[in-house]
Amino acid sequence: MRYSCLMKWAAVSVIVATLALAQSTPDPFIVKAVEPDYGAEAGKPFFSFPIQIEVTVLPDGTPYSATADSGLPHNVVIALRQYRFRPAKDAYAIRIPFEKRIPIESYNGTRRLAYNLPSQRYAAAVQKLDTSKALQLERKLKPTADSVVDRTVLLIWAASQSDEAAREIRARQIAWLVQNQPNADVLRSSVALMNSRAGQLADPSAYSKIRQLWLDTIEKVAIDARVLETASNFLRVEDPQEVQRMLLPHMRRFSQTTTWLADTYALAALGVTSLDLETGAPATAGQQLPETPSAVLARASLMDSSDLTLLLPAFDSLRNAANGLADSGRLPEGYGDFCGRLAAHIRELKPNAALPCDSQLRPAFSSPPGRAADIMLAKRIKFTQPVYPEEAKARLLQGRVTLTAIINKTGKIEDLTYTGGPFVLYESSRKAVARWEYQPTMIDGQPVDIVTDIEVNYSMK
Repeated sequence: MRYSCLMKWAAVSVIVATLALAQSTPDPFIVKAVEPDYGAEAGKPFFSFPIQIEVTVLPDGTPYSATADSGLPHNVVIALRQYRFRPAKDAYAIRIPFEKRIPIESYNGTRRLAYNLPSQRYAAAVQKLDTSKALQLERKLKPTADSVVDRTVLLIWAASQSDEAAREIRARQIAWLVQNQPNADVLRSSVALMNSRAGQLADPSAYSKIRQLWLDTIEKVAIDARVLETASNFLRVEDPQEVQRMLLPHMRRFSQTTTWLADTYALAALGVTSLDLETGAPATAGQQLPETPSAVLARASLMDSSDLTLLLPAFDSLRNAANGLADSGRLPEGYGDFCGRLAAHIRELKPNAALPCDSQLRPAFSSPPGRAADIMLAKRIKFTQPVYPEEAKARLLQGRVTLTAIINKTGKIEDLTYTGGPFVLYESSRKAVARWEYQPTMIDGQPVDIVTDIEVNYSMK
């Protein structure tokens, strides 16, 4: 028997969340539904928004596995395992609507990742490149999925350059990936962003071309949350109204869209004109808050909204963007007034909320201007081997469980949620991973919380 684990990392603002069954018309395929046990969380005030859980059902009506567009806590997984569905001749999949609950007292807002954290496996290859070698590597690329690794190396290298050749290499590689591999991890990172009007490697012609490629891709895969996020991330500075048009139809389908829209509104309201291609953080803005249609619409949308799941992350994004711009002397005039009005509006809905507008404080994860962050990723130092469940061995069952873990600044697992895999393997993987410990992730010498996706693979070989 073998086990293997795959982890992906990102810095986060931690959210404590629970889930509850959505109140909707009973599904005729559900024979027995079980409400999760929320224990001490029951009865607490919360914000809520819907998510979807897709359950694979065996012919006898018992649930085999599930996938969710947001991590499911343990109590929800236990409830899902007790569901019973209509028997059928063959196995089938069914979608169950749930509502995600975020306790008010624990909600601190969310923001898009401010730093690109490429795997250290790319570092050596990137360091070997100069313009000549980058062009040689590009000429050797094949139009297959296997080329994504080399294309990632090229994009990481190009993001730190300033010459025309690097600009052209970036444009060609981003365009190819959008057309052929829109789910590639590198497209979700800052090195695949593109400035149009201002900032590092600004390229209005290439931006216009890739913008259209993303819009065409979204039309083809509009229900893909990962691609939707990546496209909105690319478009959010130059085309905030296009992002709004793109996201609004999916607000009830994908729970994350509220945060993506909040971040887009914040940057538009502030008038951000470019991003740092190594960190993803706002790099430039106008001298004062703009009065463009998109900026006016963004500010009005926030001031008119009563949705705290939109307002709180928007304020968080606004404040962090302002702090970064202040560090480089580029904070627009008018920020303090708008931030104060937005904070007052939020306090009408959530009294006593801590919403400071002081732009002189450095963001939690910022680096001095002109220098990329010094990043040391978490390293596992304590490993507990999963126990292969007897039921799974008896049924010769193999498979993969995917979990999302928040690893805190001390290297301990602070939260662990389920995103997919056979239920019979879930308990084993959860108990093992919960005991793992890490050397903390460090950014500029400071420990930070991270979220990591973990895959635990079970094989009888």
